[in-house]
Amino acid sequence: MRITIPSGSIRVVGGSPLVYHIIVCGSSIGDDPFALSESILNPPAVDPLLTQTTCPHCRESFRPEEAVWISVHPALVGDLRLGASASRRFLPSRFTPFGEAIDPGGEVCRRLACPRCHLPIPRSLFGAEPYFVSILGNPGAGRSSLLAAMTWRLRSTMRSRFRVRFTDADIEANRTLIDRENALFHNPRPDTVTPVADLVRATEPVGGWHSSVSYGDFTRRWPRPFLFDIGPDSEHPGFSSPRRLTRTLCLYDNPGGHFLAGGDDTDSPSRHSNRAALLILLFDPLQERGFFAEIRKTRPGMTAPIADGRTPQDRAFAEAASSILAGSRNGVSTRTSIPVIVAVTKMDLWQTSVAPMSNRDYIVPPAVGERTSTLDPRPIRQRSAEIRSLMNRICPAVVSNAESISTDVTYIGVSALGTSPQPMASTSWQQSMAEEVPTGVCPRDIEPQDAELPLVYGLSLTIPGLFPSR
Repeated sequence: MRITIPSGSIRVVGGSPLVYHIIVCGSSIGDDPFALSESILNPPAVDPLLTQTTCPHCRESFRPEEAVWISVHPALVGDLRLGASASRRFLPSRFTPFGEAIDPGGEVCRRLACPRCHLPIPRSLFGAEPYFVSILGNPGAGRSSLLAAMTWRLRSTMRSRFRVRFTDADIEANRTLIDRENALFHNPRPDTVTPVADLVRATEPVGGWHSSVSYGDFTRRWPRPFLFDIGPDSEHPGFSSPRRLTRTLCLYDNPGGHFLAGGDDTDSPSRHSNRAALLILLFDPLQERGFFAEIRKTRPGMTAPIADGRTPQDRAFAEAASSILAGSRNGVSTRTSIPVIVAVTKMDLWQTSVAPMSNRDYIVPPAVGERTSTLDPRPIRQRSAEIRSLMNRICPAVVSNAESISTDVTYIGVSALGTSPQPMASTSWQQSMAEEVPTGVCPRDIEPQDAELPLVYGLSLTIPGLFPSR
């Protein structure tokens, strides 16, 4: 008997004829061959695979059928791109009944990789467009702690408030960030004062945060992004057309030094910012002399942080602008229309003493009979104008350089910890050497303030309908 397979029910991914909902959604149909036939003859109502996708590492585009698989058999080591210790990448010729590749050693494989750089990619990239977000700021501005607070808050609130899924697209890619979240919000010693540096491992500018890929005569270092799936759940008003609102979020934690003179080479992650859908610039008030002086008026015992030779933030923003605009897609060094969010960190130190501002909530609870909250952008824009006015008075060069990047700049106050680190007991040796007394926080006291708002608001600007708004 000849079976006619409906058009569009099968796509080729990594050389494999895969039923869409098996590879992308990961659903299981068991071992019954009749169930497999039924799933082909009566495919679920889902969107087809993308005609092409983009690697979150090297940013090269490719068709799903070009993707390579990562071998599992222990004897299959040594890869052309990744070196002698890496598992071999391959295009398979044998598959399980469920579309998973079988490597030359006979092992079933489940992970796919980019055909250009051979680095692992999540399966969700075959069904959802990538959405690139770059976060940058000076060393010490709090990128690592803010990222952990941001993603923890998004996991906690996106579904309950907006009926939006926010889940890990690749657990291994997100392992470091998950460890940071656990250290801050699920710490086994919640009442022990702990140095922030011990709770959150800071971003390294090179080495472990990059993957080295060989291209024959030269080697490139590609930044490793954090990867998330984001899209409407079944109770979201836009669930009937999920493709329009679903994305694979690729989040880049960029060390600020890569944007400084000498740091922007062909391997620099600033290259990724040229194609970002959203840029988040971190501004640390404690690194700005004028801003710190304002804070100290109401906190006279506060000591200035050690500068460590850091580049002034206005200069860092200027060089970021130069780097981003010089590599813009149209090749013209004019302002982009990509939204830029300036996240003013450590808000718990300055929001009441330096700049008492409007406190109207931007989240509107569901109306009677509805299940989804709405996002009201008016309080966000009003508070942005207030913060901009404050910064324009204290540090106008920072505002000028941030607004030289984009025509769409929003200023948002954030606090990753929601509490100020307190001095810890110092040893007599530290006192005799006049060393800086370390500071720490109790994990139980950590309560982030608007840590997720830069990303939520940025997504609302670039993916209309993802967050129901007024």
